[in-house]
Order: sequence, then C-alpha cells, then structure tokens
Amino acid sequence: MIRNRISKKGFTLIELLIVVAIIGILAAIAVPNFLNAQLRAKVSRVMADFRNYGTSIETYILDNNAAPWDKPCPSGDHGWASCLSRLTTPVAYMSAVIPDVFQAKDVIGNLSASHFVGGRTSGKLAYDYTTIYFNGGVSTPSAIWQNLFGRSLWRLCSAGPDQALINVSNRQWLAPPWDASNGLMSPGDITYSQQNFLDK
Repeated sequence: MIRNRISKKGFTLIELLIVVAIIGILAAIAVPNFLNAQLRAKVSRVMADFRNYGTSIETYILDNNAAPWDKPCPSGDHGWASCLSRLTTPVAYMSAVIPDVFQAKDVIGNLSASHFVGGRTSGKLAYDYTTIYFNGGVSTPSAIWQNLFGRSLWRLCSAGPDQALINVSNRQWLAPPWDASNGLMSPGDITYSQQNFLDK
C-alpha cells in the first residue's frame, strides 16, 4: 500500500528576512511618532496646569491684594514650591502643588528642599514660579520696584522637553522660550505669565 506523502513547506530564509525588514521599517516610523505624541501630550498638560495655576493665583491676588511671592514664603526660603503652597492652605485655591511635568534634571541637585513639592525627598520639582517687578524695562524680583513703580506680573515656567531650566538661579524674564516650530526637542523653557492669562 502506497501512503500519500504530504509535502510540508516552510518559510525560506529570504522570506523571513523580508518580513523582519518590513517590521523594522514600520517600527522606525511608528516609534518616533509615538514619542512625539507623548511630548505633545506633556506640553498640553503643562499649559492646562498653567491655566489652573493662573486661575488660582488671580483668585489669591483678589483675596490677599498680593501675589504668593510678594510676602515671605512659609518655609522662610523663597523656593517656588513653598510660595505656591500658599495656594493650598489655609484657603484651598488648589488641592495640591502640581510638579513640573518636565523635571529639570540639570538643576535638581542644586536646589533647596523648598523648591520641591513635598520636600526634597519627593524628588518632584515644582513649576518655576516668581513675580517680576518692572523698572523701566529692566526686571528684578525685588519688592522695591513694586513700591516705586506699582507694576508686577507673576510668571510660571516649565523646564520643557529638554529638561533644562534656563537661568534657574535668577529666573530672567526674557529666558529663551520653547517653541514647537523649532522641533519638539528644541531647547528653551515653556513660560506663562499673568499677561498671557489676562489676554485669553
């Protein structure tokens, strides 16, 4: 009796290499797009946080006749996390101080505990916050100028996708801004000021 032989044929090495090459090409296209989508989502989150902060700060100013930075901060150190904590207690303008989505890796080791949400052990750096006082076009965080010129603006800042907070030691008003048109990973900080809030 002759048994029927069933011919079994597998993939050749060439076919497998072609499939692997196609998968590699698709991954090379998809992964950068996925990472860019994550960055865009984080930037959108930063702007949403800034708008929430803006509403809270403006309400605080209406109630206290001063921005959170205008008086000594709770910790005695003018770290921006300790200043922003005034928005949470004793009146809860916000439920909690929100950490920066983009943590500034280059400066975390050089800052005091009052710059961190919940203290240094949390490892979460707050959004950079300050009030800028104007002196004939020159800005300085000194209440002297507010007394002389009566004009100040609060400003919030995120380290941005490059995770480097520009001018962190003196927080210059005109730090180079981050701009998506220069590429998502371009250097610069994402800034938001009282003027931006009022212009919306």
